Amino acid sequence: MSKRIYFLDSLRGIAAVTVVATHLAGTFREETLMKEIFEPLGRSAVILFFLLSGIALSLALKNKDRFTWQGYAAFLVKRICRIYLPFLAIILLTECLFLKFTPSGISTLSGWFNTFGTDALQWKVFFREYLHEWELC
Repeated sequence: MSKRIYFLDSLRGIAAVTVVATHLAGTFREETLMKEIFEPLGRSAVILFFLLSGIALSLALKNKDRFTWQGYAAFLVKRICRIYLPFLAIILLTECLFLKFTPSGISTLSGWFNTFGTDALQWKVFFREYLHEWELC
């Protein structure tokens, strides 16, 4: 029997879609109905997503029969392999694509969209932030 709480998963999915829609709305140059609807909701959706993710992680640990350091280490390895390794791979792939196809901007999209991320990746900053995330685990 699954111990998932599907209502929380659904709320987390709605929050994630809201965050994506907020980012998408920010790319438009003109004021649109989508911008008016989603921009105020973006920060709240991020907070809700992290809150629900924390609840889901704590429930996953709580549902273990008993706590062992080996079980906790396995849990951490699983999370690292599931989140941080794909994150690192996507960042490296994106940087390679950026260096190959240096973007020039799209005239119909906002200035934020055309200027955000146009500088080459600063590896020192990237690794400092990436390693800082590992300290929070």
